[in-house]
Amino acid sequence: MKRAICVAALLGVGTLAAPAMGGGVEWIDWTVGTNDYPSSVVVGQFGGPFTGIGATYTGGAENYQTNGGNYYWTPLSTYTNFAVSNAPGSPDDIELSHWNVTHTVTFTQPVTNPFMAISSLGSPTTFTTWTFNAPFAILSSGAGYFGTGPLVQGPNNSLVGAEGNGVLEFQGTFTSISWTVLHGENFAAFTVGIIPAPGAASLLGLGALAATRRRR
Repeated sequence: MKRAICVAALLGVGTLAAPAMGGGVEWIDWTVGTNDYPSSVVVGQFGGPFTGIGATYTGGAENYQTNGGNYYWTPLSTYTNFAVSNAPGSPDDIELSHWNVTHTVTFTQPVTNPFMAISSLGSPTTFTTWTFNAPFAILSSGAGYFGTGPLVQGPNNSLVGAEGNGVLEFQGTFTSISWTVLHGENFAAFTVGIIPAPGAASLLGLGALAATRRRR
């Protein structure tokens, strides 16, 4: 019986530690900013379980939306996937067009596996490349507000689009993410989101295992 309990506890650790699938992402609420190229600054805050965590964009924003505007995060199928169950809930975004500047999002405290939603990277006649300072995965890609081009992962943490739309996940724990742009264009929008890490569930599983060992 003791062996069976121990096996069950071990299985519980594995189950609880697994990453959550289809989780609800807390997308940032961009609240205030300036688009004074090349020293634009846009500030935002996360809500829900992340109240008190914020982020600041610096770089060369052409425009930004903090209170209404065009909703570019459509169709839903492009901005949801096995890891993200909800597209950004508001039109909030930061819009880029310049290429000769470094773009950076800095978080007020470390975040794990953050997401980036992107609308209209590149144009039907111009492939635009964003090269990041961190590895990422393309979670979903497809039709968008302006066109239907995919996002394509290139070498050396680069992302290529010709009207590309979709969601990225950056893999690791970050206090900031930076990228440069090859080939400027008229418009590309992005926003960022975070989701609870599975660490708390892992601790619960380890606690169950420790309790079982004490009973032996």
